[in-house]
Amino acid sequence: MLETIESSSQRLVGPGALPPNQVVQTVDVFALKLSRASIDSRFKTRPAGKTKKMHRQIVAALRRLQKERRTGVVRTTAETVQREIRLEAGAIVGAVSSSRDERLGEIMVRRGRITQQQFDDASTLVRSGRRLGDALVELEIVAREEIETFVRTQLAEVTSKILNEPPKKVEFRDQSAAAKAGKVTDRPVPMADAIIEAARHASRSNNALKAILDGDMVPVVTSESFAVLESLNLQSHEVFVLSRCDGQADVRGILAQSPLSEEDTARILLGLEHAGIIEMNSSRLTGH
Repeated sequence: MLETIESSSQRLVGPGALPPNQVVQTVDVFALKLSRASIDSRFKTRPAGKTKKMHRQIVAALRRLQKERRTGVVRTTAETVQREIRLEAGAIVGAVSSSRDERLGEIMVRRGRITQQQFDDASTLVRSGRRLGDALVELEIVAREEIETFVRTQLAEVTSKILNEPPKKVEFRDQSAAAKAGKVTDRPVPMADAIIEAARHASRSNNALKAILDGDMVPVVTSESFAVLESLNLQSHEVFVLSRCDGQADVRGILAQSPLSEEDTARILLGLEHAGIIEMNSSRLTGH
């Protein structure tokens, strides 16, 4: 079955954005077998169950794209927002969103790095064909090195939104040309970084977060953790929580040892689990 994606009110903007009337092959997300040797060069997901299951499917798909070092474009469609992330060898090199709040300029204004007037001044140059970052540098508002930092922040933010607000449709296309056209950084963001960033912002109503807070599981470091950690930028308190995942302490014990709140500690455990660094074993299996 073929389906056309098109929405004039949600059209993505940015270099390398896929045409909104792109024709793609569709499959049911829950018919997608993530245990296969590799992900199909084209797939699209549709909601067919609870959001929790959709979330697990998307996390698993993104991790596999990272593990297989795939190059191409992931495109998602939610109720009111379309997003794209561009991958090169499994890492994120570009992202666009139809939500104004997730664009580079809005992020910089929101974080207080530039004023609304400075953003408006730079936008005048953007309309003449320049990228926002280049315009801000040309106007001597922001140094180029700082632009790079905010670009990487935006890439992680768009990806984390995909994970925290599971979309109705997702597709991946092996399109190296489109990925390269939308490349905005020479310092790719590891997928695991974006996954952990999403967990940092998980809401209290997140079912996976609630499950961790129940506290009856024992976190254990996975066999693939070292490969993931090589490219990961963990914060000091996240390293502390990871150091307690020794296969002996259960979640309750780790929550008690952590200097952070129980919710923030659980978010760290959630991110480590989704990134494939730890796995949760039943306390019955470990003798707790």
